[in-house]
Amino acid sequence: MGKRNSSRYFLIFVLGVSLLAGCKKIQQQNDGKSDNPQATTFEQVQVQDNRKLENLQKELDSNYQEVDAAVKAFSQEVTGKSRASQVGLRSSQVNKKLEELSELINKKMFTSQPPEEIKTKIGEINILIESLRQKVIKPTQKGWNKRTLLEIQRNLGQVPITESNKNLKSQIDKFLKSNLTQLDHQIKDLKLSVSQQPTNLALQPALVTSDRLHVARLGEGVVSQSASSLGNITQTRLPNNSDDKAVTLSYIAILLSGCSVVVSTYALLTRNSAKAPANRTRANRNRVTQISVNQSAESEILQDHFVTHTELEKVLAEWKRQMTHGQITENQDEHNLPRFATERNPTQISQRYRISQESPDIKKLVERYNTDPGSLSHNAIEVSAREDSITQRRLGLQQAIVLERVGRGKGNYWVLTGKDFNYLVPKKSIKINEFNYETVEALFVCNNYQPGYTHFQLCKPGKVMPISQGETWQLSEQGQLQF
Repeated sequence: MGKRNSSRYFLIFVLGVSLLAGCKKIQQQNDGKSDNPQATTFEQVQVQDNRKLENLQKELDSNYQEVDAAVKAFSQEVTGKSRASQVGLRSSQVNKKLEELSELINKKMFTSQPPEEIKTKIGEINILIESLRQKVIKPTQKGWNKRTLLEIQRNLGQVPITESNKNLKSQIDKFLKSNLTQLDHQIKDLKLSVSQQPTNLALQPALVTSDRLHVARLGEGVVSQSASSLGNITQTRLPNNSDDKAVTLSYIAILLSGCSVVVSTYALLTRNSAKAPANRTRANRNRVTQISVNQSAESEILQDHFVTHTELEKVLAEWKRQMTHGQITENQDEHNLPRFATERNPTQISQRYRISQESPDIKKLVERYNTDPGSLSHNAIEVSAREDSITQRRLGLQQAIVLERVGRGKGNYWVLTGKDFNYLVPKKSIKINEFNYETVEALFVCNNYQPGYTHFQLCKPGKVMPISQGETWQLSEQGQLQF
């Protein structure tokens, strides 16, 4: 009986939906509209999205041109004989243009998370912009003086550091031109990657709208197929003034559909309420059975506990009786006494399974380094931390430091390689100061370090793994130094 009523309500609901679909088809034919009005809207949205993406790329080109012009003007001021205040003014202008370019790339171009490929390219551009700002632009904002001269020499890696700017201006000009060329290539690469992605990569809301239009078109196709026969019959019989009749039929269809839903819901609720008492009775019966089973199990557990407790009391009483009659002496064997504890000593177990934390090879290496570090130089590879690794750490990016092989006398660290190991230790002649301490601290844990300390002992070498054989290594585990 319930199934028959449900089928009847469902037929009424389907009839209402069919009437709605037929009325909509009549209305479209009378108004002279196309069968698929969403197609034009979908194409318009795509055109608008393409235009927005083109405008963003034009804005990116414009920002880069402004940065390029500002940096070139700054380079001319530095390499020329301009006043210190003029150099500081140009430096502030370049810094502002770099900030605008960074804000456009990081905040304005994308309304959602871009793909990993594009995120990597944006990170490379950020590193290059930050390198320009930190090494040359920011130090010169307060003018061109002796302090600025020394700071830029350290940033550009000029050795030795002097108070003369004889070669520094040409190095600054070379550095700025090289970084501008790299920035130009990276921005062009970013534009190419964005253009190869889906059209609405940077315009996520428009993409959602297009998806909705596509879903709507699919829904229209399903409804029109289910109501095609009724729509054709209605179209042949309606006169020219069929607009009012279509509206009337729509109201009737909505009313029928609503009534069928209400009646079906009421019937389901009534049937469920009738079944509820029987279900509650069965549940109560099962609960009583479970309680009785649990009580039986608890009784068995208590009985077993009582038996065990009784036996224990008997053993204790017998032992006390023997003590009273002097049958237990100090030299009596241990197996005659009742034991209620484990025979294993926790201290002995911990000593038995204690494992040394350091291998003999590392101990020998540490002893040899601390007594005669020069004896390791013959088999050592001299390396230095890559500048981009240090820059990434300054920016807060948690990436492993990469070390590269350099010529003799140009590095501060040694890589000691063997068949099964690659260790990193400070070079024998390294002098730790405020300029290189940041890099040392990234490679080694520095215990008890204070500014001005230069002498240290090696506690543990760092571990590195080769990236390209014999040329570059990546830090996998920090070493440890004691000051």
